[in-house]
Amino acid sequence: MKSSKPPDLDWLRRQPIAHRGLHGLGVPENSRAAFVAAIAAGFAIELDVQFSADGAVMVFHDESLRRMTGIDARTLQHSAATLGRLALLGTAETIPTLAEVLALVAGRVPVLVEIKYYALDPTALARATWEVLRHYHGPVAVQSFDPRVVGWFDVHAGAIARGQLLVDLIRSGFNWRRRFMFSRLLRGGLGRPHFLGWDVRAYNRRRARDAAHRGLPVAVWTVKTPRHLAKARRLGANVIFEDVRP
Repeated sequence: MKSSKPPDLDWLRRQPIAHRGLHGLGVPENSRAAFVAAIAAGFAIELDVQFSADGAVMVFHDESLRRMTGIDARTLQHSAATLGRLALLGTAETIPTLAEVLALVAGRVPVLVEIKYYALDPTALARATWEVLRHYHGPVAVQSFDPRVVGWFDVHAGAIARGQLLVDLIRSGFNWRRRFMFSRLLRGGLGRPHFLGWDVRAYNRRRARDAAHRGLPVAVWTVKTPRHLAKARRLGANVIFEDVRP
């Protein structure tokens, strides 16, 4: 299905978005408990997806399992069943699939899905993510740093809101190959995003004016301090936040 307009962008303009759910002490990021907490507080949810070894769409941020589970391996090296048994930060929480999280949220708050760029073919992850999302009836949007992912949704699933994540590429931490590729693709206009997700540290008045001129809502990330929260408000951007409440 292809459409020039997404069904709704209003929530992306006005509803604060909890980064990886509303997590904190005893409540790991990207966990069911973090998502339940965000729902209870009335916040939209941002989460990350990547592949398991057997092609399931898992909700997990890091390429490595070490920080969150203590296991020195890549997420892609384990099956969905194995990942689903791994404890997050020593709690009873485990790694969920995207389908499990959507069933939990059940349309109660919007969901913003970040499609990671770790896969050898990120468009395959985009396709698999869409196969899960196409049956979901709640408010949802996708975003990615990789313009090829955004472009895939433009061509194949235009009815879903799609966003381009943006950062100062020189200071991004991406290796030079990825910086070069992303820079070329972005200059080429690939993806035609419906909204932008800017690094709050790099967002400024010039970029705010450019987004407004293009008619694109902006959500800045990751807002962790009152100073960054005030900056977002001053520049008219929504926030993807943690450690501070909007």
